Amino acid sequence: MPVNFSQYIDKAFEKIQSIKDQGKLANYIPELARINPDKFGVHLYTREAENYGKGDYKEKFSVQSIAKVLSLSLA
Repeated sequence: MPVNFSQYIDKAFEKIQSIKDQGKLANYIPELARINPDKFGVHLYTREAENYGKGDYKEKFSVQSIAKVLSLSLA
C-alpha cells in the first residue's frame, strides 16, 4: 500500500508553521543576512524518485544555515 507522503508533509508544515519563531538572523554572515526570515518550506524526495513539498521549498538557500546538522547526521 503506497504511503500518502503529501498528507504527512501537510500536517508537519501546518504544525511547525504554528510555532512562534524565537530565533534571530545570523546577520554576521552576509549571505544569511540577506535571507527573508519568513521563508519556510518542507520537501521530501523518496527512493522511488517521488517529490513532495509545501511552502517555499523551491527557493534556493545557503547551506550555511543547515550545514552543521547535515555534518552531524553523516557522523
